[in-house]
Amino acid sequence: MASKSSRETTAFATRAKLKALSKKQFLKSRVLTIEQWGMSVGVRQLSVAEKMHKLPQSPEEGEDLGIEGVVAILSICLVDEDGEQLFDDGDTDFLMQQSDEVLQQLLTAALEINGMNSEALENIRKNSSEGQSESSVSA
Repeated sequence: MASKSSRETTAFATRAKLKALSKKQFLKSRVLTIEQWGMSVGVRQLSVAEKMHKLPQSPEEGEDLGIEGVVAILSICLVDEDGEQLFDDGDTDFLMQQSDEVLQQLLTAALEINGMNSEALENIRKNSSEGQSESSVSA
């Protein structure tokens, strides 16, 4: 009887196999319970394209990202149980009416799952918007 290798074998990727994958299969997500809402939400990882094209533009030097920037990030990262985006541009008012505590909890989870801190977020925005001046970001 032949002994099995301790290493599992996996199939090599092909272009067709990779393109057949959905975002949910290769972007991480986690569930976050929001006590104030009495329910949970999904927080998902952004793709490189989303980081480059959907994150808010850098504010002017010395200015914070601001509540609008925080809300923009959350509207991209928050998903339902099927991985579908929970909010769109029309839902900005709802998010802006939430407490600082809720927004901070959501933002912290969004930054963590994306491997970002406020400095990394700033660098991504700077790299995706040529010619912008340096800025600070509050997260």
